[in-house]
Amino acid sequence: MKITEAVWEKRNLGVDTIEVTFENKDGLDEIEKQIEILDKEYVVLRIPSDRPDILWFMEKCNYRYVEDIVELVSYLRPVSQSSVQKRVYDSIAVEQMNVQDIEALLCEVKQGMFATDRISLDDFFKPEQAKQRYANWIQDEMAGKTEFLKYTYKGNTIAFFTLKELEEGYYDVPLGGFYKQYRNSGMGAIVKVPEEVKKRGGKKVRTNVSTNNLPQIRNLIINGYIPESISHIFIKHC
Repeated sequence: MKITEAVWEKRNLGVDTIEVTFENKDGLDEIEKQIEILDKEYVVLRIPSDRPDILWFMEKCNYRYVEDIVELVSYLRPVSQSSVQKRVYDSIAVEQMNVQDIEALLCEVKQGMFATDRISLDDFFKPEQAKQRYANWIQDEMAGKTEFLKYTYKGNTIAFFTLKELEEGYYDVPLGGFYKQYRNSGMGAIVKVPEEVKKRGGKKVRTNVSTNNLPQIRNLIINGYIPESISHIFIKHC
């Protein structure tokens, strides 16, 4: 069991937050003891999908289900494409983002680029809080060693994604998404992240997606990603 004081959420959401990640080895008796002493304004629980006993106990404790988080991994293997898919794939370029690109991204965020996460869907929080949380997250990633890249099509930016090397050859994608104007363009099925990781000498890349965003899960699987774990997310406002 891992208990984290999510101090960044005080800045983002204005509430004291604690996040608890359960593991398969955790006994229910110890879990019950720990849950009884959690007294933060906002509690987030991450429960392994194969621990229904924890799930049922949390329901009795009045925790509310909000989403499942699916972790998917690509081992950078080639993916078969139809001639149409190949043509679209080749027409989209990947470029490093500059200051102006980041400013444009933040404008997209303010317009509601992200709308399927647990904060956006929680009526306890205002839409502006969810948007500001993503803006802060982007700025935090920029302050670290995260790369910001964009997809361009016919000279226009259509999407962005981030890359962070967690350990040698192992990459993570903390953030990414298509811009509103291109969300229903059909180009969302194009995923060039594995290609970029391979260029950097990487061996695999992972990402996490909410089950509230089913189209993205489908797009990743089409592009060779494999679901490796699922966590049930429960919350409580105290």
